[in-house]
Amino acid sequence: MNIIEKLENLVTEEVVVKKDIEKAIVHAKDAVLSGKKLSEGFKASKKIIPGIIIKITEAGEKTGSLDKSMQDISEYLDYEVSGTLKTVTTLLEPIMLVFVGVLVGAMMLSIIAPIYGLISQVGAR
Repeated sequence: MNIIEKLENLVTEEVVVKKDIEKAIVHAKDAVLSGKKLSEGFKASKKIIPGIIIKITEAGEKTGSLDKSMQDISEYLDYEVSGTLKTVTTLLEPIMLVFVGVLVGAMMLSIIAPIYGLISQVGAR
């Protein structure tokens, strides 16, 4: 394996955490090395790679602006991740509020209950 192949593997395959996406990247790379289009390599992994990414890649290959298409894909995925994170944090805020409220209520109850117990013993005398 020469230095260029090592760099190619480092830049793409070994950076990805999920193994199925890594396999899709390897398959797409092999398709490109065999002379096919990048979108054809992506089409073989339709279950893993979203259809919109395949369509944008095809459009970029047809128009000769694959770099712009990849930038558009990057912006689209960034938008999707930002939207998902915003939704998760919006849903997480009320859950955390209830959790902290229950925690503070339990602490207050554990402090005040013994005081009421002492007061009732003193009042009984």
